[in-house]
Amino acid sequence: MSNGKKIVLQLVPQVSRRRFLAGAGMAAVGGTAAGCAHGPKMPGMVPKMEAEYRDRPNGLARCGVCKHFASPNVCEVVAGPVSPDGWCRFYALF
Repeated sequence: MSNGKKIVLQLVPQVSRRRFLAGAGMAAVGGTAAGCAHGPKMPGMVPKMEAEYRDRPNGLARCGVCKHFASPNVCEVVAGPVSPDGWCRFYALF
């Protein structure tokens, strides 16, 4: 049955389940480790007044649990020292 068409077969490399799972596990560990490799947070540049910063929490929201806060009193967004019990409009839970 030669009709002038060529059939091309491609070889697909076989990957064992064990090798696939080992690679996936290493990728997960690498991704987790990379997520933990943050350096020290740098103080922010936004003035407290512009950030609407206050020294008291907004309900349960407070600087001490914000992703921008670094103990004892540094914020990556707001300029100057901040209280762990403070709050601003840039608040973001971890």
